[in-house]
Amino acid sequence: LHLVMHADEVDGLVYAYESRGLTTQCLTLLESSLALERIPNAIYTELAIQYARHRPEQLASYIQRYGASRLNVPKVSQVCAEGHLWSELATLLMTAGDHERVLSTILDHPMAW
Repeated sequence: LHLVMHADEVDGLVYAYESRGLTTQCLTLLESSLALERIPNAIYTELAIQYARHRPEQLASYIQRYGASRLNVPKVSQVCAEGHLWSELATLLMTAGDHERVLSTILDHPMAW
């Protein structure tokens, strides 16, 4: 688990798992990292991205739990938009206090509501 304690190594670690088709193991590793102390925000962000890509049904509750204080909002919002996860994107933007973009998302994608 100490492999993921350095923020600058998270992207490479996730790439190594994904390139081998080990997405479930990658998710398990990131999830178990949350139990450690002094976790870099990159871990929280990467887990949100992995949820968006592989387990979108878990993303909304994850965003509500950790919100904008732990997540890199621009990175996660881009992945949400790419995956057409409009409700989750609105939730993320709401936790970040970006009410204008929340409204814009709702107006641009009314079928998602």
